[in-house]
Amino acid sequence: MNHNVKINSMQLVASLLVCRFFTMLVAVPNSRSAIDGSSALLLPFVNFLAMLLLGIPLLFLMKRFPQCCLSDCAAACAPNWIKPLQIWQLLFCLITAIGAASQSEYFVTTALYPQAERRWVILLFVLVVWYMVAMGIEAISRVSLIVCGLIVLSSVLIFTGVFRQLDWLNIGLPFYEPPSRMAMAALAYWGQNVEVVLLVIFQPFSTKARFRRDFLAFITGGLLITGLLTFFTTAVLGLYGKTRMFPVYTLASLSGHGFFSRLDYLHIINWTFASLLRCGLFAYGAYILLQKLLPKRKKAHLRFGIAALIFAATLAMSHIDGSYQWFYLLFATGVPVLVSTVLIPLLLLWKSRKRRKKA
Repeated sequence: MNHNVKINSMQLVASLLVCRFFTMLVAVPNSRSAIDGSSALLLPFVNFLAMLLLGIPLLFLMKRFPQCCLSDCAAACAPNWIKPLQIWQLLFCLITAIGAASQSEYFVTTALYPQAERRWVILLFVLVVWYMVAMGIEAISRVSLIVCGLIVLSSVLIFTGVFRQLDWLNIGLPFYEPPSRMAMAALAYWGQNVEVVLLVIFQPFSTKARFRRDFLAFITGGLLITGLLTFFTTAVLGLYGKTRMFPVYTLASLSGHGFFSRLDYLHIINWTFASLLRCGLFAYGAYILLQKLLPKRKKAHLRFGIAALIFAATLAMSHIDGSYQWFYLLFATGVPVLVSTVLIPLLLLWKSRKRRKKA
């Protein structure tokens, strides 16, 4: 594995925020985690606090092993855990990459071009992802930084365009939802923070050991993204937003002012870039892990294998109604993120302390 390729903190955080933005574009209407009014506005803040609290074990682990990934940490304190950890993270990255491809295909073939041939949409998408993996993390992160700036600019234009359509009655009174439903919604929000896994995987490629700063920058940026999008979709769309497959796209369609009369076009551009980068980043994470698991295999074969798997899985799922929702609902349980960012760091810290006592 070539760790001579380096990316700075700004590029790394921007890559994660683009992925986080894509998560907000995917909604599951009338799901158990969908709540209304001001209760929905509380979720980004609850998520922020939960990330701070539950991220403590990971922060301590990365402080003890600076600029290391989880398998590097395991090599220092629990060598027998290296392969299982790598396999777990590999499955995590592949599932997330396939989810991004599936959700993007569904958006294109339902909201944009209903007559489009699904297999060709998926093939073109996967070819771009394959090329991104071949270009490497430095190129992907540079593009992510540009796209992150584009998302910020276009979001400001969209929010400005719908500002006059705000209806404060859609906000309603706080704590209207029962506590059990609020808890389920908060868990679903927290479970979507899958980008933290990428933050750990890409640590050896960072220019400096600044995991804590990058982690705080990511969750703060995520708070701003989710908070603003939740506020405007709730205040403008109200209950109607719950019936829409892609509420942020609907919000963009309603915006428009002056020369920018069709801001949904900007949203389509953002969606395209965000979905490609999300899939490409997680595919590259899987590629890194495969290189560690299969060091004797040619890199070109590994890249082709990942692209072929994403294509085959996405194509198969495109023929199953509602399959694009599986990934959102899977992470909404919180289990994948809980294992990856809480339980595993706690176990590694315990093994590290136990090893120190023996020494």
